[in-house]
Amino acid sequence: MANRDRQLALLFQRDFTKVALVLLFLSLLVMVLQRLVYWFLHPLFVDSDQSVYLAMAKLILQGKLPYRDFFDFNPPLVMYLSVIPVLVAKFFRLPDPFALAMTMEALHLVSTSFMAVVIYRYRQYVPALVFVPFLFAYAYFTTTLENDMGQREHVFTLLFLPFLVLRGLRHAGATPGKFVAAGSGSLCGLVLCLKPQYLLLAVLAEIGFLIGNGALRNLKALEMRFLLVAPLCYLVGLLALPGDCLRIYLEQALPVYTYGISWSSKCFSHMLAGFEYFLQPFCQVTMALFLAFCLLLWESRSAMLEKMRLRLWLMPLIFLCLGSMFNYIQGGQAWTYRLLPMALFAQLLLGFELGVLLTVMLSGSLRRYPALSLPLSVITLLAVSYYAEQRIDAYYEEVAGHYMFDLADIGYSGKNLRSDFDATLFSILENSQIGDRIVHIGSGIRPGYPCILQSRREPGSRYLYFMIVMIEMAREKKPEWKDKFDAIEEKVVQNLGQDILKNKPTLVFLQDLGVRDALERHNFVTRYLSNYTCIGHVDVTSIYKLTGNKFNPSAISPERRAQIVLPILIGAKTIEQVAAQTHIPMESLSDWLKRARAGMLSRLTDRSLDREGEYINEINRLNDKLWLLNKEKMNAEQERDLLKAGKGLKP
Repeated sequence: MANRDRQLALLFQRDFTKVALVLLFLSLLVMVLQRLVYWFLHPLFVDSDQSVYLAMAKLILQGKLPYRDFFDFNPPLVMYLSVIPVLVAKFFRLPDPFALAMTMEALHLVSTSFMAVVIYRYRQYVPALVFVPFLFAYAYFTTTLENDMGQREHVFTLLFLPFLVLRGLRHAGATPGKFVAAGSGSLCGLVLCLKPQYLLLAVLAEIGFLIGNGALRNLKALEMRFLLVAPLCYLVGLLALPGDCLRIYLEQALPVYTYGISWSSKCFSHMLAGFEYFLQPFCQVTMALFLAFCLLLWESRSAMLEKMRLRLWLMPLIFLCLGSMFNYIQGGQAWTYRLLPMALFAQLLLGFELGVLLTVMLSGSLRRYPALSLPLSVITLLAVSYYAEQRIDAYYEEVAGHYMFDLADIGYSGKNLRSDFDATLFSILENSQIGDRIVHIGSGIRPGYPCILQSRREPGSRYLYFMIVMIEMAREKKPEWKDKFDAIEEKVVQNLGQDILKNKPTLVFLQDLGVRDALERHNFVTRYLSNYTCIGHVDVTSIYKLTGNKFNPSAISPERRAQIVLPILIGAKTIEQVAAQTHIPMESLSDWLKRARAGMLSRLTDRSLDREGEYINEINRLNDKLWLLNKEKMNAEQERDLLKAGKGLKP
């Protein structure tokens, strides 16, 4: 009878545990999947780096080669990996930015699920309860990303963390399956090739495991051997690139990037506390490292903590926090995506420390009352569900009552929050058609990209973004290489100009500040934009439109344009005859005809933006004017008060 009662108790305990684990896993899924709502409300949102790599991936699928057919400073792996979301977009007929978001969300879901499953599978080797807050911290992190969604640092964290957990289990005494070990090692080796500083983090993590009483023999484990497969294949692929591609990368890209990247550098104080989102990860990592030090001291005095082998997990997380902080600081750039690894590892370390405290508080009660795991897991699911509901409500509130852009103008269905786009997008839409070629010549990637990608236009040059400002900085930092950088500048300016002459892009955007002056040394506008007319300005950039030759479109009213194109519309004259009579370029007449057919007078004016954009700009201009008038009024009142006070002080 006693044996039967004991068996029934064990059976109920096992059932309670299984249900509790299912509920915890559902909580993780709710945490991850709630973020999908955000991307359905922002289907075209994407930041500059990710958008330009999507554009490069599309060129690769057209048979183009990096550096020769399109230029970039980075090794080509990120371009080839970006082919994946582009193929997803083609297969499911999605916008490229939305396909990128869905690809990253799928990777996030798989990565989170993988870690949860392997921790459960080898739970006898690890304190499983400790990893519950750890997993929730990991699941939460990606749901906070917007601009940095899909950055290389983000991809690195999503594929490196499963490998890190697997290595910890290996050092704890587990023997993961061959398929799991080989797959995890191969994917981690792939992302380590994205940037050399990621290799430093992988080495530091392994050193941390060894210091935390890991075994040296585990360095020969299967996942470590497969870690080398992707780098070796990648090296072979690099060497297989045509000689002119490698020559451009080694002789142009690397020297300019090495000495010119400092043009956008920031001082450490700005990198640390220029904005709150810079300071927050440093506060988190400081707190996490302090608590880790306290736990290490506590472990030496507690048999319970020593049995949990906390040092084995704490040391690699500590080293990863310090290594990622070093990578951010030595980079010298106040870019949020550079902070991603440090921010994530700090939150994971805090989650792990919270798990230790929960284990100390609850392990005894859970052993005595196994059924307690069920209400705790129910509470967790309810709390996560409530949080997800609040987040989803916030997503809808963000778009409620705001300007929404109808994606039908770009050939998609649905709407997107207008503030997700730069003003340059609306200039492109107003003055070109889907599939037209566009060139943006600026000091950075944005706003040329993502606008060209979002508008479904094509790049009109091998330079999807231009680097003349970086060349100037490189020449200043390395004056002894002046002749070399002068030759590079002359070459890239000539290449850009020849691309414009050959491809005849519909629009050329030329940044006014910095870039125009640099290009004037080469007489760029006269040499290469003689068939373009400046039709307006947007985002501190002049808009040049292909017109065949320069003329003043603003001198021709919409009514006069209607009179000019009407004979062509009714078939009384050909476009060639009207062009010869009026001396208006045929490119402009063709454009007017397209717009006349779309809506005669209402669409026959040159605009830098669409109607809503013009209204917003006018409101902003009037607000600025009102602010200046109020300031002048306040200054006049202050002067009057001072004058009165001065008169009152006279004897």
